[in-house]
Amino acid sequence: MSFNYYRANHPSKAEFTAEVNKHHKKVFIYDKGHSKGHRSVTNDAHSVVHRIIRKHPHCAEYQFFYRDSQGRIDEMVIKDGQFDSFKAHGLEFFPK
Repeated sequence: MSFNYYRANHPSKAEFTAEVNKHHKKVFIYDKGHSKGHRSVTNDAHSVVHRIIRKHPHCAEYQFFYRDSQGRIDEMVIKDGQFDSFKAHGLEFFPK
C-alpha cells in the first residue's frame, strides 16, 4: 500500500492524498486543500484521476473512492483510464 501527497501548484488544482491499495485494487482519495483555497477533489475530478494514473498507471483498472470535505465517501467511476462520473455510496468509512 502506498500513500502519496499531491500538492497543488496552483489554486485551480486540487490538493489531496491518495492511498493505493494494490491487494484490493482500490484507490482512496482524501481532499486536503479545499480549506486552503484550492479546488475540491469533486470540482477537479478529471485532473485528480489523471495525476494519480500518471504516477501509478496500474491504477487505471482500480476502484477509486473519495472522502469529501464533509466526510462523505463516494466512488469515482473510471472508464478508459479517465474520470467518468461519481457513484453515490454515502459510506462512513472506506470499504475494505
